[in-house]
Amino acid sequence: QEIDKVREYMKTIPEQVLDLKDSIKEMTDVDDVLDTFQYALVDDDFTKKWNAIGWPAKLDEAVAKTSITLDGAKKLGIEVMKRHMEAFDKDIVKLDKDVSTFYKRTDMKKHEEIAAEVVGIQANIKKYKDQANTFVVHAGLFELAEKPEYSVMNQISKEFEPYALLWLTTDDWINWRHRWTNDAFESIDAEEM
Repeated sequence: QEIDKVREYMKTIPEQVLDLKDSIKEMTDVDDVLDTFQYALVDDDFTKKWNAIGWPAKLDEAVAKTSITLDGAKKLGIEVMKRHMEAFDKDIVKLDKDVSTFYKRTDMKKHEEIAAEVVGIQANIKKYKDQANTFVVHAGLFELAEKPEYSVMNQISKEFEPYALLWLTTDDWINWRHRWTNDAFESIDAEEM
C-alpha cells in the first residue's frame, strides 16, 4: 500500500516541476536582462540560480532511482508473501487433518479437554480465515496473476461446526448438571437454565 502511495505521489511530480519551470524561466529571463547590463551576480545568487536550473534534472533522477527501489521492494514483498503463503498452506493442511480426525473424540469423561480443544480449533479457523483474506487483498495490491484461493477454509469451518456444537454443548450440559445437582438450590440461576 505504501508503494502505491509513493507511486501516486511520483505521478504528480512532473506537473509540479512544470509549474516550477515557469518560475525558473522567469528567473533566467531576469538574469539575462542583468547580463545585458553586465551586472554580476554575487556568489550566493549565482549558486542559487544554477541550483534552481539543475533541480528538474535532479528530481527526474531521484524519481527514476525511487522507481527502481520501489520495484525491488515490490519484488521482495511478493517473495516474502509467497513464502508466508507456503507456510500458511501447511498450516491449513494440519488444521484440515485435525478437523477430519475430530470424530475420534468419543470419551465423555474428557469433555473439558475436548471442549478446550474445540475452542482452540475455532480460534485457528477464525485466524486462518482472516489470514486468507489478507493474502487475497495483498495479492490484489501486488497485482499477482495467480490470486490465492482459500475456499477450503469455509469447507473446514462447515465440517467442524457440528463437532464444535456437540462438544461445547456437552461440556456446558455436564457442568450445569453438576451445579444443578450439587450446589445449593438458591444458587441456581433460572435464566441460565
